[in-house]
Amino acid sequence: MTSRQEIPSVLDLRAVTICFNARTLALESPAKLADSIERRLEPILNGIRESVARFDGDLRFSARAIRLAIPPIGDLGAQWQKGDFIDLARRLDAMTQTYALEFAGGFSVTAGKSTPEQFDLFVDAMKDCLLETSRVCGFLNVASSNTGVNLKLAHQAANLIRETAAAGNSCSMHACGRLAVCCNNSPHIPYMPLGSGCPDSGGIALSVGMGTLRPLIACLERISPAASMESCAAEMEKTVFQLARCTATMLDFLASELNLSPGVIDVSVAPIPQQPDASVLRLFQLLGVEHFSTPGSLAVVAMINQAIKRGGFAASLYVGGLSGTFLSVAEDPWFQKELETSTDVLNRLYAMSAVCSVGIDMVAIPLDTGIETLAGMIADVLAFGCRHGKTTALRVIPFGNAGDRVEFTELPQLGATTVVPTARSKPSLMFARSGILPVGPLPEQRKPDSNTP
Repeated sequence: MTSRQEIPSVLDLRAVTICFNARTLALESPAKLADSIERRLEPILNGIRESVARFDGDLRFSARAIRLAIPPIGDLGAQWQKGDFIDLARRLDAMTQTYALEFAGGFSVTAGKSTPEQFDLFVDAMKDCLLETSRVCGFLNVASSNTGVNLKLAHQAANLIRETAAAGNSCSMHACGRLAVCCNNSPHIPYMPLGSGCPDSGGIALSVGMGTLRPLIACLERISPAASMESCAAEMEKTVFQLARCTATMLDFLASELNLSPGVIDVSVAPIPQQPDASVLRLFQLLGVEHFSTPGSLAVVAMINQAIKRGGFAASLYVGGLSGTFLSVAEDPWFQKELETSTDVLNRLYAMSAVCSVGIDMVAIPLDTGIETLAGMIADVLAFGCRHGKTTALRVIPFGNAGDRVEFTELPQLGATTVVPTARSKPSLMFARSGILPVGPLPEQRKPDSNTP
């Protein structure tokens, strides 16, 4: 077991996610599925809170949020109708209230794993599911490195976001904050809205998200300003290694106590809206880059991401999920000052999608942003993920006009932000062509034969 002396002074367990898998659930109808989840959920939750409390007393962990994740339901409800999906969303939302869960995730669909008819039906139901609930989260996985970016589905996703935002009631912007469009998503991610259970394996898995931002800030604050970047990277890797080892110990303990399967440990740098000093931009500054838009910030994000992955993967086989740097604009309080002075936020975020772990996350855009423009933004972000073989996603909040303030009063964990302008030009011909953008990984170049003259 990791000794107390090895534990960093500040630990932040951001998520404990109970990941249901398809083989454990009755899928014949929404009612049977909801009953099946609820029957298993109550004893797990009773046990998990007691177990986390005992572990917290021993190793100074603090669980911030417990979530529920089901398999992507749009891939499984083959015979369901629109009303069936809405009924299930309401039941899941009621469970979050009954059992004091932060979110219920997995209300999602994956292109290629569902038929085109299933995909269309689910997307048609998704707007009502989001608007009629307050804690249900989901994603549309419309691209992969194997197939490329499906432009028709990207356009459908953009239309869903616009229609949801245009509902005009108090739930609309919160609903958009619970929806992501992504590529290459994987099961057992503990963070929402990308979290879901696994459609194939049996059992119920427990996945956890460990925040590494505050420990890394504390780590870099101890390092001399004269230290080299290699020294900074080595210290960050060591800190993440220690955190991941502690978290693996905790995950083994909880899974054993609750008779669950250990899932994934996600060790990510992510801002904390309720703590103004916990900003990703503080890491930038400690590494010598003053602002988000300062040249060198892209290199710093790449360095942080590598330190997280190398330290985490060396510590435990459980480490996976996204495990990297989250640039969640609305959730980072320091980002708000950057929005006031930077005129090129979106393009900088696009560039960082190549090296960070998410993409365009929690960015507010004008409500009148065109559907083709929004679909083009989706295609841009997912192309990065398809080319590099990783998960990338877009989560935007269409609201008001550029410069307006957005406050997530009903979900304060989503933070607050300012609406940023988008391009006025539209890629209309691109989406008129439709089809698939073949943007998977490039084939490795063949090495020349050393015996060839």
